[in-house]
Amino acid sequence: MPNWVYNSLVIEGDADVLTRIAQQLATPHETQHLDWKTNEVKTEMVEQPFSYWNIIKPTNLDEYYDKPDTKQDHPDHWYSWNTSNWGVKWNASSAERHDTEDGSLCYTFESPWGIPNEALLTLSKQYPTVTLELEFEEETGWGGTIVYDNGNEETTEEYDNKCRDCSALNTLDYCDDCGNELCSKCNNISEADKDALKECETHKHLAQEVTA
Repeated sequence: MPNWVYNSLVIEGDADVLTRIAQQLATPHETQHLDWKTNEVKTEMVEQPFSYWNIIKPTNLDEYYDKPDTKQDHPDHWYSWNTSNWGVKWNASSAERHDTEDGSLCYTFESPWGIPNEALLTLSKQYPTVTLELEFEEETGWGGTIVYDNGNEETTEEYDNKCRDCSALNTLDYCDDCGNELCSKCNNISEADKDALKECETHKHLAQEVTA
């Protein structure tokens, strides 16, 4: 199983342009997959509010899809094509669209191992008058923010870890003595192993301060 990246994408621009983008991204489309248990090719309809397929899709479908009993290493095979044109190996997972008060488009979705950078760059080129802002965080803690504008990208925030309590960046340190990961800025211990903390020579004062 991959490490999942949790993404939040906000698209801002003129209302009529945002309407076109929303319709494009949500267009139902057909796809195929090889059932490895039965070795049969199965077709399914994808209906979700945000799909990379609707930004850029393969044209050489004969080489793109898996075939029974065939080893495929063509550059248009789905894995190579997806990572080259989307930036990740699978389409968006758990995609949802959220209502906003300012009329912007807001989507949340998950991606495996990384972010769909190439797909978002392409979308930005298709709609040069809008701004896309992607906030992302991988399940082990690293993340950041990237802004896309007219086919260009700018990383505005990047971190190895982020405190869930005070939002400080790169302040989480693992303690070998008690096994807790603690923020050096806020010292919040709400999710820490309290019993281990009490025995830790380095951090036991934090537990004492809470009980004092």
